This record gives sequence, C-alpha cells and structure tokens, in this order.
Amino acid sequence: KLKLRNSRQEGLAPYAKLQEADCVVIGAGAVGRKVAEQLAALGVKKLQIWDHDTVELENLAPQGYKENQLKRNKAEATGEDCISLNAGLADNITIKSRRFAKSDFKELAGKHVFSCVDSIETRKNIYESAVKAGCNWFGDARVAGEVIRVIAESKPVKNGKYSKTLFEQTEAYEGSCHQKMVNYAANIASGALVGKFAQSLRETIASFSDHNLNLLGWDLFETEEPKS
Repeated sequence: KLKLRNSRQEGLAPYAKLQEADCVVIGAGAVGRKVAEQLAALGVKKLQIWDHDTVELENLAPQGYKENQLKRNKAEATGEDCISLNAGLADNITIKSRRFAKSDFKELAGKHVFSCVDSIETRKNIYESAVKAGCNWFGDARVAGEVIRVIAESKPVKNGKYSKTLFEQTEAYEGSCHQKMVNYAANIASGALVGKFAQSLRETIASFSDHNLNLLGWDLFETEEPKS
C-alpha cells in the first residue's frame, strides 16, 4: 500500500531513501509549515517540527493556517495537518512546541535539517548545532516579499560553505517578515527546498547549492559559490 502511494514519484523521490530519512523542520511559519506538509505528502518516515509560536489572525493569509487553528501552537497544528496527509506519520512525528536552543543540538544528529526561521542569528545557531551534532543534510529557505533564496548543503562542516552565506543581523532586511510575506512566495520557496532534499536523496545535486529567485522579474540565478 505504501509503495503504491508513492508509485508516481518513484525515481524522483526514492521510496527506500524516504523511509530512511529522518527530517527536522525548525520553524512552522509560512515556509516551515509548507515544508513539513510537503515532506509528509512525499512520504518521509520520521518528522520532527519545532515552533514556540501560536497561530494569530495575521498568520492566516501568508502562512496558510485555518481559522479553526487560531490560538493553537503552530508546531502542533502543522503536525496534525501532516498526519492528515500521511497517516503513516502518526507514530513517527515529534512535536516540539518551544524554541530550538543550542542545547538541543543532539536532536539533529544524523538528521535532514530544514531551517525555516526569519532571523539570521537563529539560522546561525541552528547551523552550528547541526554541524556539532553531525547532521546528514542542511537546508535553508529565505523569503523577503517576492525575493527567494534557497540554500542546501550535504554533511555540513564547521566553517563550511553555508557559513559564508550568513551575515550580521544588522545587515538583514529591515522590517518584520510578517509584514512582507505572501503565501505563493512561501510555497515556491518550500517547494524548491524540498526539491533539493529529494535531489540529494538520489544524488543528482551538488553537495552545496545556493539559488536566488526574484519573482518581480522571474529572474533565477545561482549564487557564486563561496570559497571554502
């Protein structure tokens, strides 16, 4: 039954490797919520979702939450939606309804880590934790309005290529991401990130990749690879 469920995506998202993949999504906002749902639909065997926040009215349009989920913890609400997409996750989904902290680094050991947060400093903390734990793969999607950046690195190491994409928080886009987010941009970003994950499973993508998409002019380009 499970193989039949995934039959039309076989070759693009290998069933055997999906069954081995242990995924962690940190942040269940606009991008993270969609990443978690896509991973569930794709058929990953294990999924962990982190978020301390609750669903508010302003989250409905950009983040795709439902009205009956208002005031619910985002990780819990997203987890329930993931199970509705893939009942096989019911016994293999872990909900962490709090902030991820550096002291939680062991939770990332051997995992495929999806960083879906809106702070450069938080991204840095998650990445350093993932490296310390020895994660299998690290992915990050950044969205500012209609500008998207998707980065992925297999078996990241200290001071690796991803670390060169981080900058001081003071250099980040000014203004709340909640004010500059639309659902369609989050869907594209999450799809691209999950796509890179699937390509890594079938080993058809470079160990490090960094792509930018500007929806204003539909310009897609690969960022110049940082020097190690």
